[in-house]
Amino acid sequence: MDPNPVKILLVDDDEDDYILTRDFLAESERLQFELDWIDAYDTALELIGQCQHDVYLFDYRLGERNGLELLREAIAIGCKTPIILLTGQGDYEVDVKAMQSGAADYLEKDQLGAPLLERAIRHAIERQQAEDELQRQHQRSQLFAEITLKIRQSLQLEEILQTAVTEVQKFLQADRVVIFQLHFNGSGTVVQEAVVPGWPSILGLDVANPWFQEIYLEQYRQGRIGAIADLQQTDIEPCYVEFLDQFGVKADLTVPILQKAELWGLLIAHQCSHPRQWSSFEIEILRQLADQIGVALAQGQLVEAMRESEKQFRMMANSAPVLLWMSGPDKRYNFFNQTWLTFTGQTIEQEIGNGWTAGVHPDDLQTCLETYVTAFDTRQPFEMEYRLRRADGEYRWLLDRGAPRFMPDGGFAGYIGTCIDISERREIETLKNEFISVVSHELRTPLTSISGALDLVAGDALKTRPEKAQRMLKIAANNAERLVRLVNDMLDIERIESGKVEMTKQACDAAVLMGQAIEAMQNIAKQAGVTLSVSPLSVQLWADPDRIIQVLTNLLSNAIKFSPVGETVWLTAELGSQESAVSQSKIQNPKSKIQNPISYVIFQVRDHGRGVPPDKLETIFGRFQQVDASDSRKKGGTGLGLAICRSIVQHHEGRIWAESTLGEGSAFCFTLPALLVEEALSPAEMMGPLVLVCDDDPSVEGQSFDFRKRS
Repeated sequence: MDPNPVKILLVDDDEDDYILTRDFLAESERLQFELDWIDAYDTALELIGQCQHDVYLFDYRLGERNGLELLREAIAIGCKTPIILLTGQGDYEVDVKAMQSGAADYLEKDQLGAPLLERAIRHAIERQQAEDELQRQHQRSQLFAEITLKIRQSLQLEEILQTAVTEVQKFLQADRVVIFQLHFNGSGTVVQEAVVPGWPSILGLDVANPWFQEIYLEQYRQGRIGAIADLQQTDIEPCYVEFLDQFGVKADLTVPILQKAELWGLLIAHQCSHPRQWSSFEIEILRQLADQIGVALAQGQLVEAMRESEKQFRMMANSAPVLLWMSGPDKRYNFFNQTWLTFTGQTIEQEIGNGWTAGVHPDDLQTCLETYVTAFDTRQPFEMEYRLRRADGEYRWLLDRGAPRFMPDGGFAGYIGTCIDISERREIETLKNEFISVVSHELRTPLTSISGALDLVAGDALKTRPEKAQRMLKIAANNAERLVRLVNDMLDIERIESGKVEMTKQACDAAVLMGQAIEAMQNIAKQAGVTLSVSPLSVQLWADPDRIIQVLTNLLSNAIKFSPVGETVWLTAELGSQESAVSQSKIQNPKSKIQNPISYVIFQVRDHGRGVPPDKLETIFGRFQQVDASDSRKKGGTGLGLAICRSIVQHHEGRIWAESTLGEGSAFCFTLPALLVEEALSPAEMMGPLVLVCDDDPSVEGQSFDFRKRS
């Protein structure tokens, strides 16, 4: 059991519900809970604002108000804690509104039990933790570029230093951040400071201690970084401990600011409220920022040498992990760092001016240019998201942040901006939403049916009605099988698309594969009152026979499901022409390894079912896509079968598509490259090792032949 209890606030105006919830939580063996109960709407909202709990449980009925209103008000005041709505109505619209309003989950009271409640709370917390970690990673990836951009916006020395300490203090949440400038004689002065109210200011402090010059100064010149987690538990010089202690310092992080390999000063962070273990990420980001401060200082001090300063900037920019660009006062872009050029696969000559706009997705270009021009005309920072074409032709989503640049005399110099690839973040958000949708609809429905059926069987209500109990068990079993199919299909498609499942390709006959698929589906067709008709084509393929049979049986199974009793499902194959094979396979699989025109086999499964609407002919090959949302319940499908088929076919350098007329039926087709006569493998390659049998007993030859056939 987790030693740290999960703190839960229940908002419910019914004490019986509180007692029931408390008893459910007490049954948990995996987690320990602390349950607080509030029965008043306003009191609950006030307590929520204090953020003292890990999970909130809101009853939908709260006197004249309701839990949905409380949910919205809680989110409006900035609540990030997972909220689960409890309702006894079983109202689907309330459930949907709850999820749309930001609820982590919803539970119906009449189906509530200890395992379900514990699981919902645990999943809500885990999901929130995952989202928080994703947000932290995203913030870290942007931090360096954002702070650097702010530091580099000005060439005024004082403004550079003030921006640096302010931004570092906000990032580290340290009690004090200072910049210490060294003098030629080894002494120094605190020239800028950002300090939390309540702690003493040391701005303007002069330090000329001999022990500092003798012991530490040379180490900082060599790039030493000093990280002290606990001033009272360190082995540094006692005089240094005494010096820091007078300013309330408990932990210290010191990074040298180097300027052209010379020590200009120190960037120092103090934690005064308590000791602090500085993370490697914090140390590294502070080191990088100190480097950027050094560059910015060099630019501020050497305005008269702008050309050399610009060269240094370009060198730093080209080594930056983000895409950087600059524009002049004429709005035209005049610089892109090497990271940008590598990303786009273009040269600097192709990108400067307005050349970069050729890589922006056509749907995003107008908004992108309008945002840039509007900000430019008002000299304001801007932020926008758009798709930019990568060197391999794929469009990637970028987060572009730009800010105005000014000369030392105040004159406008143009803009500087950074771009970060956020495609993974957007994809994760999409997958998260898709997963939540699947959990809410695809998994919750069978789980609810299983739970309800088993609860009835376990109770006393059906003790005298064995037939009813048997029917409840059958409902639970059917829904359990449905869950198993869904999980297996999800695992199957993930393994195929991630490359964890290797296609075991070998020479095989298309007619044999078609016959095996028909044989496998014969009983199912017979039970459905559907006739299977096959027109086999004997041609050699280089394929994984098990996976191709999986595709055929899946398509046959769908055709059988949606065919009326007495109808026929046809499985046919034909050989396609060489010239069109490459173009057709490239349509759906542009990375195909097939370089020369080849023959291919077109497999077709045709039925006289209800048909597929034209707008669904492409989308049905996506995950959890079905013509009718009720098909998964009525027909037993998972919505993943066609997605698995598409993945398998693409791994065989083929393509798959559907043709249909509503009310008349559908035809699902896919192509596989055929082995031409001149491409056919040698007998040794097709049949394995060549074995020489030497024996004076003629019967051995027959036995060896039988063994080879079985192999």
